[in-house]
Amino acid sequence: AVFGQRGERVREGRMGLRPLLPVLRSHPIDATHLALQKVHGSAIPETGAQRDSSTLFVYDLVERRADTLAILFGRRVSYERIDRGVAMYPVPFGPETFVATGGGLVWVGDNETPTIRGYRPGARDPEVVVSSPFQPRAVTRAVRSRMRDVYSTRFSGDTQKRWARYARSMDFPDEMPWFGQLKVDRLGNLWVQEYEPPWEEGDQRWAVFSPKGQYLAEVSVPPNALPDCSRGGVYQCNPRSGIFEIGADYILLEQSDEWGVRYVRKYAIEKPPQGNADRRLSEAAPNNGHAANSLSLMALRR
Repeated sequence: AVFGQRGERVREGRMGLRPLLPVLRSHPIDATHLALQKVHGSAIPETGAQRDSSTLFVYDLVERRADTLAILFGRRVSYERIDRGVAMYPVPFGPETFVATGGGLVWVGDNETPTIRGYRPGARDPEVVVSSPFQPRAVTRAVRSRMRDVYSTRFSGDTQKRWARYARSMDFPDEMPWFGQLKVDRLGNLWVQEYEPPWEEGDQRWAVFSPKGQYLAEVSVPPNALPDCSRGGVYQCNPRSGIFEIGADYILLEQSDEWGVRYVRKYAIEKPPQGNADRRLSEAAPNNGHAANSLSLMALRR
């Protein structure tokens, strides 16, 4: 069953997804289409670095039909056979394919290149193609040394020893990826995050494109408005964590307090005067006369 924003029942019925199982992720495209990722295989991987693959389908809720759109590749991971199974280490600055949906488009981008393509349901060729405006950063000797420290101190005990051993021998690319996460806001605009290492400080930068591929703005997100998963580790936020929703003038994301209690917080997007393309996020203050266009801070205890 599908429910509307006011809780009304919009659609009901069987989806007929059995041939597509197991589904790794689902992404709503519009009122009648879903993007579904089906994982490939479950065999124990061989030792070495590789990228797992999945198939991206577009499912028509009316016709109950799935069309293949693309083959996706996950982050490059190094596998190691150990006594009790397989150890996994994400390759530092390894490429990854991202999917973002909304506004009737499916955006697909592998950050090994700057190209991001937008597809309409039922179309084989992209309707829109954009390029990340961010340049990949060089992986210098200092960057490699700092990344080894991140891997070596991630865990404790025997696990830490394994990660430290891998850190001493892991390979590095010459450059970091072209971009990080992809998101689509409620207006159908594509948000492209500048790729950053785990120790990054200061504002996080995003570039915003219209559904037609026109560059709209750069958004600076201050550190206090970033999701907890955004920095500090070897993994980035996954599609089910971090930023939940981006509206015309707000953003919803997940954060934790000093006790580890997780919240959904709402921040305002401060729009500049006409003609200035830069924007900035700020924690929304209650609309008590101090900020007429601000939004109330929302913290929902889970």
